[in-house]
Amino acid sequence: MWVDVLKLREWYRTMQGRLVRRSIRRQLQTFLPQDSKLNILGLGYCQPYLSDYEKSRTTFLAMPAQMGVTAWPENGKSRSLLVRENALPFYENTFDTILICHCLEMASDAKSVLDACWHALRPDGQVIIMVPNRAGAWARREETIFAHGHPYSPGQLNSLLNSSSFTITQCQYALFLPPFNWRWVFRLHNIFEKIGRRWQAPVGGVILLVAKKDIFGMKVVRPSRDKIPSMVGVPASAN
Repeated sequence: MWVDVLKLREWYRTMQGRLVRRSIRRQLQTFLPQDSKLNILGLGYCQPYLSDYEKSRTTFLAMPAQMGVTAWPENGKSRSLLVRENALPFYENTFDTILICHCLEMASDAKSVLDACWHALRPDGQVIIMVPNRAGAWARREETIFAHGHPYSPGQLNSLLNSSSFTITQCQYALFLPPFNWRWVFRLHNIFEKIGRRWQAPVGGVILLVAKKDIFGMKVVRPSRDKIPSMVGVPASAN
């Protein structure tokens, strides 16, 4: 079940949403340095985690039609577009990095999403994925945005990515803040996060992983039976 983009946007504006964004973004930045030379695609609802890349003309957002789309960035020419989850309208070998947030767990066919990403990535490209942790408390609290769709375990992600010719290079737990709208939890969020990151507790609310495109897996990517979308060109990276 897909969560509407407006619901996601409003949740991230709450106190709980802002703390979650701060916690996850801190770890994502270790995987995705602020390098303007990279061509980056955000797939799903990635706005909270790509705010540092708004000024880069080579960063784009693709939002599945079931979710809806909002303009991004809010100021200036929009670089967000509505797509089918399994057919990204980009040329082959376009992006260096694809960030997937609030997408894979809601997709009807997660493998087809990864196949589309594989096609759009350059030979040395990578995907950075954020999904709800099956063993975490956030996936069990229905009032949170992480309780929708299909949560994953590290083993399930490994099998899924291998089947789509990706090789996992890093995998971490994140979001150790308890999923309660209680003031004392908000006040102690730094303590929860420090303890969780130190011990990499498997009860983290989400799993963050990085996977490289495996070009030696002899992967065959086939278009869907639907009409193939028109291609969108991306400016070349600066030398």
